[in-house]
Amino acid sequence: MIRNSFSKKITLVYTLVFAIIFVSSGFYISSTLQQRALARFKESLTVQTRLATEIVIPLFARKAKRESIHDLAHRLGEITGSRVTVIEASGEVVGESERRLEDLPLIENHAGRPEIREALQGKTGFSIRWSETIKKEMYYCAVPLKSNNQILGVLRMSLPLT
Repeated sequence: MIRNSFSKKITLVYTLVFAIIFVSSGFYISSTLQQRALARFKESLTVQTRLATEIVIPLFARKAKRESIHDLAHRLGEITGSRVTVIEASGEVVGESERRLEDLPLIENHAGRPEIREALQGKTGFSIRWSETIKKEMYYCAVPLKSNNQILGVLRMSLPLT
């Protein structure tokens, strides 16, 4: 009888230890996979944004009309499936794939957004935050629009995380 009770206790302890290890491993694997997926997502969005700057810079450098820049933002958004925003160095939005041209003057200045601040310093800026426009959590990537070593503005592309 004592031996049977002891066996049950040992079995219970081993079962609990196994369950804890199994659950911990599951959380670790899930977290690792999520981090890897986010890293690939970030890399893909960065490449898209950098490629798109090659199309936007010539328009910006020759001071194209706002309509042309806005139309390009819409086309890039349709092609890539991303939200595309073109921002002047002052922070003023001059193109937005999710808004109408006549709405652009109503959009608040973007110079204070974290990813835009980084891009205006010549870096690639990233941010994950809620979008009031789209009503979703978004992953943002912002790249400076440079011509002759001068930052003319910023191209930002974003995708929802959900």
